[in-house]
Amino acid sequence: MRSKNTDTYESQNRSFRYTLLAVLGVLIVVGILAYVMRTMTGDQPNMQDPLNIGAENGQYGTPQTETEINVSQTVPSDPIPSVDSLDVHDHGQPDEVGDAQPGFVTPVEGASILKPFSAEVPLYSVTLEQYVTHIGVDYEVPADSQVRAIEEGTVTRVYTDDKMGLTIEIDHGRAMISKYSNLSTSEMVEEGDVVKRGQVISGVGNSALFETLDPEHLHFELWVDGEAVDPEVYF
Repeated sequence: MRSKNTDTYESQNRSFRYTLLAVLGVLIVVGILAYVMRTMTGDQPNMQDPLNIGAENGQYGTPQTETEINVSQTVPSDPIPSVDSLDVHDHGQPDEVGDAQPGFVTPVEGASILKPFSAEVPLYSVTLEQYVTHIGVDYEVPADSQVRAIEEGTVTRVYTDDKMGLTIEIDHGRAMISKYSNLSTSEMVEEGDVVKRGQVISGVGNSALFETLDPEHLHFELWVDGEAVDPEVYF
């Protein structure tokens, strides 16, 4: 007849063997799952990027960044020439050497300024006996002094202005128009004529009704893009 102690010892041995088998089974399952996961994700030594391996082992230099490559590719080997638009006439041909002069020729020679350009601050008018704005420049010269075209262009108007008297307008292109007023004659040019730089187009007279009490002078205006500007800036 078996003793009570013997039965207890054998029961404990069976429980220990079952526990050990269970632990081994769990380890086997975990190992199989880990292998399957590594296979599915490609996390294997042979699948590493050879460039990364070389960088870790110090076998490769520091690779160029994308920014460095782009900068080196955008630098031109030769400089790109530029053309100044002011050196080209409307017909697209460059100025000849003899015409390469800054600014324009003055409309009259040896003149002094009788009344300056003043589009914002009114100036006193002896003729009108009041202060008015002045959108041109009055050049004081003797009567019949020659009046010259400041630049080559086309005569667009020859007429008598109610305020400024006999007037000639010349279109120089590039939205620039010159106006010569208080003239003595309209016989030297007519509408449609193409005049050269410095060509005489009329003489100084006394035909300006609004400036008739002023000394003999040429009333000259310069318009750019439809707006009167100070001519002295261009001389």
